[in-house]
Amino acid sequence: FSFFTDQFIESDGWYLDDVGLYVDWFEENGSWISDPIDTSRNGLGTIDVDATVPNGTWVRCTLLYEDGTIVPNMRNLSFPVIPLPGSLDSKMRIKLEMGTDIPQLTPKIHALYVGAATIFSTLDSTNGWVVSPQLDLNKTSGNVTNPVLSIQSITGALIYGNNPLQTFEISGYGSGAMV
Repeated sequence: FSFFTDQFIESDGWYLDDVGLYVDWFEENGSWISDPIDTSRNGLGTIDVDATVPNGTWVRCTLLYEDGTIVPNMRNLSFPVIPLPGSLDSKMRIKLEMGTDIPQLTPKIHALYVGAATIFSTLDSTNGWVVSPQLDLNKTSGNVTNPVLSIQSITGALIYGNNPLQTFEISGYGSGAMV
């Protein structure tokens, strides 16, 4: 901050220059609830998030009936969430619960996916993917590196699509990777 008075104007007061606000303290937990989602036709499919989840923070999912009550056995779930087809009411809500054990860090959700999508990101290693321990996950750059130059694997949970799939796409950036 810069504080100074003006010698040429005969008004009392101070001027503030280059004012900035930096938030570096977050609440311990918070939540977001979706509008009702129509599940009468084919259910929800797979529920997943694209998120940045630093160590010491978390993101969980709870499924709610339209009136806001919690679906039995669908509370505080890790991603991806795959509800049993046909087990839900015709209208459901998704509650995202976020929290931190370190007040200077917070999870950040980029997108919520409902259907037949699942996300792998080194920025969130809590969403059901199993990564070979020899692989180096860089949470800052988002890169996965194989320093041992032998075959390693990354495997994910089964995804369930709530509608028949006509096509599917696997996308990513890499060198020397096989799918």
